[in-house]
Amino acid sequence: MTYLVNLLLAPLTLLQRSTGWRRVSLLVLYVVVAVIGGPAAWRTVCLWGLPNAPEPFDLVKYGRLDVPDADNAMVAYREVIAKFGQAETKGYNPSHPSDWDVSDWSIADPEVRRWVDDHRLALEAWVRANDRSDSLVAQPEEIEVDKSLWPAAYSVHSFVPMVLLEGSRLEQTGDLAGAWRMYRSALRASRHVGRHGGATQRAIGEGKLKQSRPRIDAWINHPGMTPDLLQKAIEDVETCWAMTSPMSEMVRAEYFLARDMLNDADYWDSYLRYASSDSLEKWIYQWSATRRVRRFLRGETERSSRLLRLVTADFLARCDRPPAIRAKLPMANSWIYAHDSQTPQAVKSMTPESLESWAKDTLFQRFFSFGCVRYRDLDAEATTFEQFKLAMAKRALSLEHGRPAKTYGELLGNYLKTLPDGINMNDAIGAAAGQPLQP
Repeated sequence: MTYLVNLLLAPLTLLQRSTGWRRVSLLVLYVVVAVIGGPAAWRTVCLWGLPNAPEPFDLVKYGRLDVPDADNAMVAYREVIAKFGQAETKGYNPSHPSDWDVSDWSIADPEVRRWVDDHRLALEAWVRANDRSDSLVAQPEEIEVDKSLWPAAYSVHSFVPMVLLEGSRLEQTGDLAGAWRMYRSALRASRHVGRHGGATQRAIGEGKLKQSRPRIDAWINHPGMTPDLLQKAIEDVETCWAMTSPMSEMVRAEYFLARDMLNDADYWDSYLRYASSDSLEKWIYQWSATRRVRRFLRGETERSSRLLRLVTADFLARCDRPPAIRAKLPMANSWIYAHDSQTPQAVKSMTPESLESWAKDTLFQRFFSFGCVRYRDLDAEATTFEQFKLAMAKRALSLEHGRPAKTYGELLGNYLKTLPDGINMNDAIGAAAGQPLQP
């Protein structure tokens, strides 16, 4: 211990014993060393206590997927766009956006009806494209690299409203089978757009699922409905849900995207300049030099990269588990879970509160705070598909037997293969307060 203290005090001792130009030279040398080595030393100290975990999954194995073009709905979408264009709503009036939010043909504005009529050939080609069994917008490791692929994914914004209106028109003429073909394509499109993709793609798919629901609910309760058609629809709904990628795929895709974003200093320079709500920070980020110095002294982007690896590993360990048995998420803005038996070893070395403290005011926290919310909201997709199946099964039974189902168990066998989690076959339909998944 004495030796270590003497070693640390040696520069000061040497300075004290020096005189004249030697002392001046030593002072200059010490200043140069402090200016050069001080920030580097501070940067190293700033990362002490933050584990440097390995990659959270096999990047080579999960970075590229084999989806043949013949099975890829996105390839078919691009072919439709190349032939017919994006089917844009050229008559859209920003002052009356509600005119274009209607999916009921009987009350749609004449301009909206003309839009559907003008694109009927494109609509039919797009509906056929949804028969493909798989979909890939971009390879997970290239999700933002080839932006030419994105128009195919965004085509659902115009085509889903179109098929819903066309389905409503067919429904009102009595063609319930033709109407379901349209609604089925909207459901499949909501799965295709998010398949093998990141949070943005999945959020688009979730939005289109919500948009489709009123039309499907109305179709189920149409006076001319038949049990056979409902049975076919239940099979289609099950197939659609089976096309939904597990959440872990989305997490891995987001991880590839985040790694690229963290390596793009210019992007973050511009993003933080406008994203910060702190006036001092906004002033700091007006100047490129101060941005780079601040980032260096805080150990960025290494700090955020370590956090990204830790939190992604933690999330992957539990995200595909049913929501009811997942650990609690007390640190919602950073995806930081409470520890349980699934917590990775590297994450167990820190408390959730400590990890949250490390994440505070980092690049990681800034762009993952909104993504986390999307991940949790997507649990609602499974509930929506289960509600569709339950409503279809209940209606089919009531049409066949002339009375409503009394228990969920009556729906098993002829109508449903299984009941959703949380519902017992002996439960009385509509009897218990707060009954889960009651449409």
